Order: sequence, then structure tokens, then C-alpha cells
Amino acid sequence: MTPEKHQNETQVLDAPQRRHLTPEYKLRILQEIDSRRNEGKGVVGEILRREGIYASQVASSRSSLEEVIANGLPEKKRGRKTSQTTCSHSGKSSPGAAHHRGSKKIAEMYRTEVPDNDEDGL
Repeated sequence: MTPEKHQNETQVLDAPQRRHLTPEYKLRILQEIDSRRNEGKGVVGEILRREGIYASQVASSRSSLEEVIANGLPEKKRGRKTSQTTCSHSGKSSPGAAHHRGSKKIAEMYRTEVPDNDEDGL
């Protein structure tokens, strides 16, 4: 084997990519573990090594499967996630408040009165 050929076979990626296990794959593994559990010691470990997964992943998959069986599938909400906590924890006020402050400054420049939204209850 020449050094050039060996270098072409080895490939190092910049960033490792995380494996995403599909629900079908998880269910297949759980079914295989359950069906072969009575075969003796080491069978579960053999399956885990073959598939390259950890026992904690199997336990997590099993608990989420039991939760789905008990409660049904969770409803997925479409669209952008809205969260009030992101604005309050960052120390910044809401974009509406910034707009209101800006309109007050403009009103002061032109010496006109701008109603305060806090008093209106809006």
C-alpha cells in the first residue's frame, strides 16, 4: 500500500455529526431486546454494541414509548415558538416599549403630547 493511497482512505471531518435515531429504529431495537432478553446473559449488551448505542438511550426510548402509550402522541404546534421568558431574562424590555420610548422622544422634539399606553391599560 502506497502512502498516497492510505491518505486518501482516511478522512477526518471538521465537526462530528450527531446521530438521529428515528422512532421506527428505536421501536425495532426495543422489540429485539424484549424478544431476546430470555436467551441468557449478555444478549442485551451484544445488541447495544452491534448498534453502537448505550443502555441509557434504550431506557430513554422505553420511557418515552411508555409515555406515548399512556398519554397519546403530543400535539405539535406549528409556526415559530413564542416565549415570554427570553425577553424578561435578557434584561431588555420588549420591542413595543422601545417603540413607545422612541415616539415620546419624537414628540418632545416636536413638542406634542403622546398618550401614555400604561394609563390606557393596553
